[in-house]
Amino acid sequence: MAKTRNPNSVRSARGILAAIAIGAFLIVDGVLVAAALSNGSSMPQSTATPISSNLLSTPGGEPDAVDLPPATRLLAAFDATSAWRSETGTCPKADALVEHSADGGNTWDGFDLGAQGGISAAVSLSILGDSRSAFLIAQTKQDCSPTWVGTTTEGTQWTAFPDRVATVWRIEPGNRAIVVSPAGVRQAPCPEIVGLAAVDATSAATLCSDGSLHRTTDTGVTWEASTPVRSAAAIGTGTEGYLVAALSDDPACVGVVVSAIAATGSADPMTVSRCVATGNESTDIAISGNSTATWLWAGTTVVRSLDGGSTWK
Repeated sequence: MAKTRNPNSVRSARGILAAIAIGAFLIVDGVLVAAALSNGSSMPQSTATPISSNLLSTPGGEPDAVDLPPATRLLAAFDATSAWRSETGTCPKADALVEHSADGGNTWDGFDLGAQGGISAAVSLSILGDSRSAFLIAQTKQDCSPTWVGTTTEGTQWTAFPDRVATVWRIEPGNRAIVVSPAGVRQAPCPEIVGLAAVDATSAATLCSDGSLHRTTDTGVTWEASTPVRSAAAIGTGTEGYLVAALSDDPACVGVVVSAIAATGSADPMTVSRCVATGNESTDIAISGNSTATWLWAGTTVVRSLDGGSTWK
């Protein structure tokens, strides 16, 4: 379990944007982008200890009555040791600070794209083809227009390709009643979406401010409502679909309940972990997983499961 390091210790990215060797980036990046599907304050070293997944109450029922705020965190897991993360914020005030961990979340290196690259307010964060490569959709400080910013060097060098924005699923921060898909602007399945996860160019799922969940397999032309997950707080990609992180309402476990929803087929969530004991009740949550590992970032806690949610460390 890792804790957040003093942000003053976060190191800035070197040679951001204009100072990078663009030719070399493009050669590598052309291959990686083709493999990319979709949608990751630093921490000191610590020793990870296993956290049992307590079998408590299973979430379910009607969506929450209270409005959920827009997601404040982004997380993109590559494997058991490598992941990327960022916070969202408001343009142009917030800098886009992206962090990468190569040691299972024990330590993180930060790259301030706002201070040296004029990039603000991350909107989505995605893995490219290997542990050294990632990209985000963020907003420029100049006019808050969306742009695509990527790295193939673990974040030491970044470059922007604004024309690639159209190829990526994203939320439009100024109008959460719409979803932008690779096929164009679509009407959202609810008045306000607060979270979005995409598994490929045609399939994605949303978490709405009323707690409802919806998924699409046709670039957002149509949406199917999934069975709600009580106290849902975040949505991310999983092995064969989507992961939903919800606050545990059982007093015996302070933490997060993790559920999975398939990309196609049954719309009923399946409980992955009845409770991951994070030790805090923060609603600042992000989750991301694949066949290798599932990562959960809740409050100051970052934990991973390498066995499908049975145990966490």
